[in-house]
Amino acid sequence: MPKNFHIGQKIETLDDNITGKVTAISNQNITIETQEGFEMSFLEKELIAVETSSTLKKVTKDETQYAFNESKISKSSMKIRQKEKEVKTTVIPEIDLHIEKLVYTTKGMSNYDILITQIETAVNFIKKNIHKRQTKIVLIHGKGQGVLKQALYDELERYDNLMIKDANPKYYGDDGAMEICILQNTKYAKVNRYCKPFLLE
Repeated sequence: MPKNFHIGQKIETLDDNITGKVTAISNQNITIETQEGFEMSFLEKELIAVETSSTLKKVTKDETQYAFNESKISKSSMKIRQKEKEVKTTVIPEIDLHIEKLVYTTKGMSNYDILITQIETAVNFIKKNIHKRQTKIVLIHGKGQGVLKQALYDELERYDNLMIKDANPKYYGDDGAMEICILQNTKYAKVNRYCKPFLLE
């Protein structure tokens, strides 16, 4: 007995383009009632099932939902890739304050002269990046005896729109550089009557 069809199922013939509903199933023969009201018998292999409108709607709804979900996943993946790209391509401005990077020669310069040159270079670098509306910069001071690092802290911690911390040791080594976050809007800077905004002159 045919197993692929059941009573009441809508079918169509393969060759004659006849459609109808199954009214009886016996051995290999399937009896159908055509749309014109005629009863006809066919072999199972001569017929195919026709999906009902409700089935089509269900499939269409499922496929639409699947496509929608795929679209959401695709958009999410694109956003993630875009963010990764932005992270990879974002370059934090930095300056190396080792004196040999700043002057052609230190001949005739005292330690004080060298320190002042380094501090002034750092201050000018910060001003330039405030003007460019940068939010983060790095000052490479090196390890050494920590004289330059302390002098930078003493100079810069007075300004309430600068937040200072050690730079990422992965890139600059332990205690080799400082990262400065610049608050462009001093309205949100910490309140400290002993500090003044570090602004362009």
